[in-house]
Amino acid sequence: MSDLTLNAARLHRRHLLLGAAALTGLSACSQSTTSSPQGGQTGGDITLRMSWWGGASAHKATLNALQRFEKRHPHIRVRGEYTGFTGHLERLTTQIAGNTAPDVMQINWYWQTLFSRDGEGFT
Repeated sequence: MSDLTLNAARLHRRHLLLGAAALTGLSACSQSTTSSPQGGQTGGDITLRMSWWGGASAHKATLNALQRFEKRHPHIRVRGEYTGFTGHLERLTTQIAGNTAPDVMQINWYWQTLFSRDGEGFT
């Protein structure tokens, strides 16, 4: 197997693992629908926004994972917001500053310090 093929396989596996991690986070959001501390709706359907970037294969894999998630959790809809890598950081920064950030987002690990309150990353 060539180095290029190995790297592509690792990248594809990484995207699948990232998608699984994001869906795990979405599942945690769906655990309790009996109370609403923010004064919003109780029970019923939920719509979340998820933002990610990547190439065509990552986009396709993420959409497939979202469809499977929605099938397993029929009361949750996930609205995907896909972009290429170029401009993704700027878009998220603008959304966060404007209090319109997606509920779930893919970020590069080194962006954690940019988006954390104390500059130390998420803890």
